[in-house]
Amino acid sequence: MIKKIKDPFSYSIGHGAAGISCSDCTLFIFDPSKRDCDEKKRWCKLHNISLNMMVDAHGYLRGEWFCSSFLSSKVSGLSIAEFETIKGAMKEGRLYQACAKEFLHFIDIVEV
Repeated sequence: MIKKIKDPFSYSIGHGAAGISCSDCTLFIFDPSKRDCDEKKRWCKLHNISLNMMVDAHGYLRGEWFCSSFLSSKVSGLSIAEFETIKGAMKEGRLYQACAKEFLHFIDIVEV
């Protein structure tokens, strides 16, 4: 049985955002010299995966994705505090999406 994680975010970080995303993580690599379709344009150093699935065809973020290993000094204190309330319940090897629903969406990293 898959344990659902209740969405803890208040979505009060401008434009209704949770304020936490892989693109803010210290383990995220963005290489502007690569073409948008290149899987190494947006990359996670920790999980060694492309994060191109986070953006649409125009380069805009499709939601806010993160994992239990999220690290950042750029994110607001409120977002970090909200994240910390669920960090212990998060499964390693899974990306979660803050989506303003009752529970977080997720995808196993092997599926990315």
